[in-house]
Amino acid sequence: MHALRPCMLELRGHRIALPAVTSAEPLIRGCDQREWLERLAVLGIRHLVVPLNGPEEDTCLYARRHPAPPAPERAGVVYDLARRDEGVFARLQFLLDAADQVGVLVGFSLFNPSLAQTPAPFARDANEQNVSWDDAWGGGVGQGRASRRSSTTAIRRRITLQSRVDQALGAAVDWMAAELRGRTAAWLQVFRGARRGGETAERLRLLEERLVRRLAEALARPGEDATKARLGPWVVGPPAFNWDGVRTTHRAPFGFCPCATPDVLTHVAYAADLPRQPLLCDFTAGARNSAADARGPGRGELWRSVMRGCWPIVPCGFSDAPSQRRWKDLAQLAVFCRQWAGNGYLRACPEMLATVPQGLVAGGKACAATDGCGRYFSYWCLALPQGLEVSLLPGTYRYYWFDPASGRGLDRGDGIEGSAQCRVPGPGRAREALLILEQEELPDPLSVW
Repeated sequence: MHALRPCMLELRGHRIALPAVTSAEPLIRGCDQREWLERLAVLGIRHLVVPLNGPEEDTCLYARRHPAPPAPERAGVVYDLARRDEGVFARLQFLLDAADQVGVLVGFSLFNPSLAQTPAPFARDANEQNVSWDDAWGGGVGQGRASRRSSTTAIRRRITLQSRVDQALGAAVDWMAAELRGRTAAWLQVFRGARRGGETAERLRLLEERLVRRLAEALARPGEDATKARLGPWVVGPPAFNWDGVRTTHRAPFGFCPCATPDVLTHVAYAADLPRQPLLCDFTAGARNSAADARGPGRGELWRSVMRGCWPIVPCGFSDAPSQRRWKDLAQLAVFCRQWAGNGYLRACPEMLATVPQGLVAGGKACAATDGCGRYFSYWCLALPQGLEVSLLPGTYRYYWFDPASGRGLDRGDGIEGSAQCRVPGPGRAREALLILEQEELPDPLSVW
């Protein structure tokens, strides 16, 4: 495996695009995951994210307790946080081997710190160590008997619980580092999901940073070749993580946007202090409150995230009907990433739409991006039979119109002179279209790829 472009990787001769699918199904299937990965690759998607320690029983890294008759007061104890489940790690190795053979990049996220989705191993009275995520990081300490104790005793108890949780999390980090060490087609993230505000979020941020540093140190091997180490395995740090003083040899060549809500994406679009690298955007972290939301992100939502430089991670399966639509949309994003957006990381380009009515931009009907290498991209969720005016730097450009649903070409041409009011012919009667503009001195991807 080696880096081909800033937004592109190559594994066994296959170009790996960053748009990804997240699913725990490969681990649930047991040790025969090759068929599932091959179905993924046939669709043109070669990036899989597996959430660990989630609601699925077969994704928990911690060992189940021995089936000895429990004491009545410990009847709910299921997990032992000091030992690992060897069956899960055996399936992990089969998954990594199959992914390497098929040519699929695999990422793992260890924990979801959201209190609304407490990991089963850390539920109250569910483990041998008698620690609870809610008691350690939520409001559980101040309830029941704890509310009748002095504040000093409650604080000491919470610190003790947090220390025990830290030890269990650190053990899982060490176990995964041992399994991934030496791999080149894998990355690991400690926490997934949206970060809540307040004092608890700050403490969790500090905890995550400690675990990321621990992971980076654990992945490094004595005397390893630095050039090879940069190819993986990779550590994905939290947003705005300070890598000073941390071994960056195994740092991932992409960042992470933890939640695909409009306010977060707007911040990503215009923040000046973001790292100059592509981002992954988790569409499983946002709240799904309505039936429409439960179906997952729509095509327009996915393309708008891409125009902000965030490549989506979406949940998909092979059995439910909503996934069939998402497969098609994700496959087109992967084609776009491989063929057009690999020369540089994408970033929002609002100045390209300076002549467009700002109501369309604010309403999500139009958005634009650039790769900083002479290409401009614009997604339009409305009909443009008369064409449009955009603002481009001086130069001569050629243009392409594509149907984002099918990838079918709608129109193409050249001889567009860049200016503050540059007119581009429209895509005909299409009600949704993707515009690509590139400087004519650049090689034409349609003739190169």
